[in-house]
Amino acid sequence: MPSRPIQEIIADQTFVSVSIDTPVREATRRMREARQSAALVTEHGVLTGIFTERDATFQVLAAGLDPDQVPVG
Repeated sequence: MPSRPIQEIIADQTFVSVSIDTPVREATRRMREARQSAALVTEHGVLTGIFTERDATFQVLAAGLDPDQVPVG
């Protein structure tokens, strides 16, 4: 398997980035618009995690939480 630097692999990729206090509904709306299944979560400009469509489904919707009130963080 050839070895390539990560910068080369992701150079042409588009990423969705949201702040830690972004509501789940807003984050998933941005993910849908960008056709991405995950968003990078930042706090004060520092990457703190990744929010995925699975997080939205299992931790918010299936738990009966309001996606307008629950932040991605």
